[in-house]
This record gives sequence, structure tokens and C-alpha cells, in this order.
Amino acid sequence: AVAALRITAPLQDLFRGLTMLRGSLPMVSTALDLLDLPADRPTLRTPGVPSPAGVFPRHTIRLQQVSYRYPGHQDWVLQDVSLSIPVGSRVALVGSTGSGKSTTANILLGLLHPQQGQLELDGIPVEGLDLPAWQANCAQVPQTITLLNRSVMENVAFGEPAEQVNQDRVWEALEAAQLQEFVAEMPYGLFTQVGENGLRLSGGQRQRLALARAFYRQASFLVLDEATSALDNRTESDVIEALEVIGRRCTTVVIAHRLSTVQRCDRIYEFADGRLKAYGSYSELQQSSDSFRELAQLEGRSATA
Repeated sequence: AVAALRITAPLQDLFRGLTMLRGSLPMVSTALDLLDLPADRPTLRTPGVPSPAGVFPRHTIRLQQVSYRYPGHQDWVLQDVSLSIPVGSRVALVGSTGSGKSTTANILLGLLHPQQGQLELDGIPVEGLDLPAWQANCAQVPQTITLLNRSVMENVAFGEPAEQVNQDRVWEALEAAQLQEFVAEMPYGLFTQVGENGLRLSGGQRQRLALARAFYRQASFLVLDEATSALDNRTESDVIEALEVIGRRCTTVVIAHRLSTVQRCDRIYEFADGRLKAYGSYSELQQSSDSFRELAQLEGRSATA
């Protein structure tokens, strides 16, 4: 019995380590995929690549008859999707899990390349040397975020050399993400360490730090993929109000399950089974789409329960 008791703790550590390893396998796979990228893949430093401002459209970002399936799979996850995003607008993608929202966003970001159809900027296809220039205009806040075991400032200004970080912009980004007061009260302010993957922060604070990172980049095209899902209703409302200001400086695509997140969007695209089912404003979809109306009513009852 004593021997069994002595090995209990080491066994728990072993199983805990195996669980962490299993949970990290998707990230390992992603890292290996990045290592497989061709060495001649164009970057902003590649001769002939235009400036980011040179490719950003004046009028419209469009997907034209796009169909996509993941390598090694026969089933299409997107089929004949065409949508238009006016520059400066805020657009939402809604639908059930697996309906194609995130795949659509990744094609808009140039992270995936459709087998059929194309991404167009003011009617010009994005391909070849234009791709890195377009991506330099983009920022994304995913639902699952990764933070460094570094300071708040280093996490907000991710990838920027310390001597080039603009602290005023960092504070502006934190304010927009409704995190300024919290950081100001931390022991070392911007220089406070957040711990491994934000261990010292709550889920909502980690999500807001990721939002601040995107705001710091001052991107012209911003994708929020369930980015407010970890926030309580009041904080989410504050962040959405901040987007009212910041969103007019850039074009924003919001992916959300909670319809309260997308009520103020200029246009909403509803997806179902990899196809575009309906689109319009929030009030228009309540009238034209039975599924959207039912979801809005269900959410309304949940909010008042």
C-alpha cells in the first residue's frame, strides 16, 4: 500500500504530461506545416511585391463563386459562395458550427486558396506577388489565442522589436479593448509578465489582450473569429462600442454565434452546409430567413430568462 501511494504522484504527473502532449499535437502539426512552406514563397521583401497600401481596395472586397475543400477530402466545405464587403463596412458571418464561416474568413485573409473561384479587390484577383501585400493589411483575432510568457507590452506589440514599440499606441489599443484600467493597476503596468499563455489573466482578459494586439497593428482589414465569446455581456458591449469607432477606420468581418454581437453590422451573411443561405441587415434577415428569426427569438428568450 505504501509503495502504491508513493507512485501515485509520479503517475499523476505522467498522465498530466501525456494529456498536455495530446492537446499540443494540433499546434505541432501547424508548426510542421509552416516548416514545409516553400522557401521561395514571396514576402514583402521579395522584389516586385507591391506596397500594402498599393493593393488595398478603394471600394470592394469580394469572393467570386468560391468553392473549397481541404486537401485529401472529397467533400466541399464551401460551394459557390459569392459575397461582397464594402470597404469601411462591418460585415458578419453567421451560421451553425461547420457551416463554412471560418473557412470563408481564411480565404478572405489569403490563408486558404479556393479550388474554384477567387478573392478579388476592386475586381482584381489576389494572386502571386499581390498576396503578401494583401496579408500585410490584415489582422485576425481567433477564438483560441496564444500569448507569450512575456510582458503585456510585448504581447500587444507582438513581433515588433522592443526599441520600435510605440507605447502610446499600446495604451490606445488597450483602451479600445477595454483593458487599459486593468493594466494600469498591474504591479509593473505594461511591463507586467502575463505568464505562460496568459496564465495570470482570466479568459476574458486574455481575449481582450488579443483584441488589443489586433488594434495595435492598425490593420485595414480585421477578422474577429468568435473573438468576444469569452467576454461577459457588459464587456462585450463595451468592446463592440469600441469597434464602432475603430471599425470605421478599417473593414471588419465578425464571426459569431451570439446574434447580439452582430446586430450593429452593416450586412450579415448566413451560412448553412457550406453555402450562402441569405444576407441582409439584421432586421431584413429577421423577416426573410426563418432560421435566423428562430435563432434571434431563442436568444431573446434566453436573455430574459
